[in-house]
This record gives sequence, C-alpha cells and structure tokens, in this order.
Amino acid sequence: MSEPISRIITLTTDFGLQDPFVGAMKGVMLRINPHLQLVDITHQIGPYQVMEAALVLNAFYPYYPAGTIHLVVVDPGVGGPRRPILAWTQGHYFIAPDNGVLSMIYRDKELQGVREIAARQYFLEEVSATFHGRDIFAPVAAWLSSGLEPSVLGGEIQDYVRLTIPEPHWAGEKELCGEVLYVDRFGNLMSNIPESLIRHRPFSPEGREKVRIRLGLLEIRGIHRFYGEGRPGEPGAILNSWGYLEIYVNQGNARHSLGMGKGQALWVLFE
Repeated sequence: MSEPISRIITLTTDFGLQDPFVGAMKGVMLRINPHLQLVDITHQIGPYQVMEAALVLNAFYPYYPAGTIHLVVVDPGVGGPRRPILAWTQGHYFIAPDNGVLSMIYRDKELQGVREIAARQYFLEEVSATFHGRDIFAPVAAWLSSGLEPSVLGGEIQDYVRLTIPEPHWAGEKELCGEVLYVDRFGNLMSNIPESLIRHRPFSPEGREKVRIRLGLLEIRGIHRFYGEGRPGEPGAILNSWGYLEIYVNQGNARHSLGMGKGQALWVLFE
C-alpha cells in the first residue's frame, strides 16, 4: 500500500433511490475505508442509458480535486463478458464497466491509461452475477482510496469500448447541423453543438439576434443570455453551463411543450 490517492469517491448510477442498491455500495466502501467522503452525483441516470452517463460524467468531474475517484455504474451488461476497468488522467481516476461509459474521458488529452480490473482478491468474496456495483466496483474503489497501487489491479488495455457520440457538422458556410443528446430534469434539450462552434462566427451582442435555430417546424431567432429572457412559456435558445447550445422553454418544459427529445435534429443558421 502507498499513500491514499484520495478520500473522495463520487458515485453516478442509474439505480435510483427507491431500492437499497446505492446504500449497499456505500456500506461496502465504508467497511474498507471508514474515512471516505462519498459524494452522490446522481442516481437518476435513465435506466441503461450509457451515453447519458458519459455526458454527465464529463460535465462534473473537472470540478473535483486532483486524485478524486469517480465510480460510474450504468451497466446493462452486468454479469456478461464486459470487463471492469480503471482509467486515469493527470488528476482523476475512473472505475466503471467497459461499455463506453468513459468515452468522453478517453478524449481527454490528459488520459494516461486504462487497466482491466482483474485482481479478484480486491472484490467481495462472493460476487453476484447481477450486482457488480456492490461486489466489484465499490470494493475496488475503496481499496484504491486506501492506497492500493493501481498497477496491481490488472494489465493495461487498448481495446476498451468507445461509444459513437454524434458530432455536429457544417452543411454549408452558414449552416451548422447537430442533434439533442441530453434532456435534464427541467426538460431542457442540450445539443451536441459546443459554444466554440457558435462563437466561430462573429458573435457580438447584436450578433446573437442574427442566429436562427430550427428544430422540425420550430424556428427560434436569436440566442438568449439567460433563461428568464423572453416571455414565460416561450421557447428559446441559450449557451448552457456545460458549454453547449440548449433549447428551453421559459418557466416550462421543452421536452413536453415541444414534443422533442434525444436524437432530435437541429440546425443553426448564421445570417
């Protein structure tokens, strides 16, 4: 054992809070390392929604201290041949199933490596085929936080699973195409179009009004600076806190009001 990597472990799952799954994982970790600080990011990822979890992980992890361990369990293939893995960057560790949930992390220029977690002595003694979150991922995270050398968990791999995450593209000099990737609890529709592509064009305060966004038959003119801009119940576009173009309804729910969701195509037109 070496010095502890971190006392902080974040948890992101699709387990919800109705059942005891999250509590069982926390109990396993605290028995191994009673000094842990466990941080619930969310347990409301849509069931089996691996890409949703990948996007959420990418949105929050940079805000944590160096050395933080991020435990992500959205695992529709639990009990099957998919591997448990550990990935690490310059400042963070990620423990998850090898199903693409770490795809956004693999894009990080500071990615240092990925290991298969194969050292069974750091699992619980009995491993259920249906709850690897409790029996594999949780104990490994706790041992890692206690100072376990990552190298003893297993060998490095290169053939880890990557999701195909839709990318925006230019359809012409003044037309940018994208799609909705994520819907939050307010019903806001987050696209895959980053702020950097919007600002690729001259973007003065007046320039905000010279952008049009089309979704199906809906056309939104201009990009608002904050959610309260515009009238209540009116759809608008904004550059959100994650750094992406988002469609919202002022004091409403865009998913319900507009009848749109993940996969919805949208176009940004520059005048």
